[in-house]
Amino acid sequence: MVQAREILRMIERGEDVKIEKRVIKGDLDLSELALEKVHVERDQVEINMDVDEYAKCVNSSIKIKNCVIEGSVNFSGAIFQNVVRFDDVTFHGNVEFKGSKFYKEISFLFTQFNGRANFDYADSYHRFVFISVNFSGIARFSSAHFEGVAQFTGATFGDNAIFIGSQFHADAIFGSSQFKAYAHFGSAQFERDANFSNVIFGKYLDFTAAKFKKNLNLNGSKIADMKLHTKLNSDSKIILNGSNFARLFVRWSWIKDQISYDEAVYLALVKNFETLGLSEDADDCYFQYRKISQHKKNWYVKEKRRLHRFNWLKLYDHVAWRFCGYGVRPSFTLAWVFGLVFGFGILYSSMDKLIIKTIILDFIKIRTLTKILFICNVSKFDYFDSYLTSVLDQTYNALIKNIYYIGDSLYLSAMIFTGQTPIDVQPVGGWKYAVMSESVLGYLFLALFIVVLTKKLIR
Repeated sequence: MVQAREILRMIERGEDVKIEKRVIKGDLDLSELALEKVHVERDQVEINMDVDEYAKCVNSSIKIKNCVIEGSVNFSGAIFQNVVRFDDVTFHGNVEFKGSKFYKEISFLFTQFNGRANFDYADSYHRFVFISVNFSGIARFSSAHFEGVAQFTGATFGDNAIFIGSQFHADAIFGSSQFKAYAHFGSAQFERDANFSNVIFGKYLDFTAAKFKKNLNLNGSKIADMKLHTKLNSDSKIILNGSNFARLFVRWSWIKDQISYDEAVYLALVKNFETLGLSEDADDCYFQYRKISQHKKNWYVKEKRRLHRFNWLKLYDHVAWRFCGYGVRPSFTLAWVFGLVFGFGILYSSMDKLIIKTIILDFIKIRTLTKILFICNVSKFDYFDSYLTSVLDQTYNALIKNIYYIGDSLYLSAMIFTGQTPIDVQPVGGWKYAVMSESVLGYLFLALFIVVLTKKLIR
């Protein structure tokens, strides 16, 4: 057994502290010591907490291993010039490192925090290691600055974990950790990769207004409820491969260009958007998933017996994309409907003997004559005047006739497309096949349009 006041006296004298396999009685409170006061410069962050203006400089290295500290620990505002290690230590009371600075590595390996752990406004300029740490109480890291790697691998947060406004300038590693309560990373900044792979989020995960300059890795994680109200950088990726999430509050437009491809993830996102009532986001997500899936397929696949075999699935995907946008784009089908009606209408207009080429030539003549009259400043020339009038009359009559006939042709095409061919229309020769083809296409595309539109409306 070791008294806490003995450790405090060692720190006050600048002696290195190295204790193993002991029970430490009393409170480790640096506020009782007369240490050198040094001004601490920190960014002003709006938070409902009081922050000391001064910190205490600790020159001793502190290495406490396999010990039990029965009292509370108060190192708030301390500046640690050397290594700080609390490995395999059990803290029964509250632990305060609020506003502390760590210029060397700080290590908490297999440590148990039974009370509150407060690292708000802490600055770490080296590795910040919390491997297999168990936080039974609230873990606070609000507005903390991590210049080195922040490693929380295998950590367990039994109560709320608060990382509001924290800044991770190096990799943030939370792999295989467990958050049993509220995990709040609102307004946090991740300059490098944020690794949350194989993490269990039992309740609520909040990334509101967080900034990710690199990748957000949630590979294999289990997420009960996640809020991601933020946009990633254009070169960043959000990795959800193998993850399992119940609800993910995010808009598709925020992550559509950043999500890495995984079939299960896309389908889970589609279901998630439908659950949240975001049908447009669900359609956009499904459309992109099918588009990427189609792009990854080859037109020919290799087999053992045959060198190449045509990939019919690629063809089916291509047809589904072109004709109906994979069932989520009624506008695609509607465009085909109008396009076919108009195309067959133009085709039917050629049954008349009117030659459109003649009309075009007449326009060329009119334009040429107009230029001649204008350049020569001819006020009245009977030959040109009479010829011009004749050409204009013929062109006008031809255009009027063509306009009316095009309208009739479009009407005829629309009737045939909808399966209502006029009784007085009796196509002969090759026109029978054109009418039959349009009628069949009309049945197919109208049925397809109704199906796709109904799918959109019933939601």
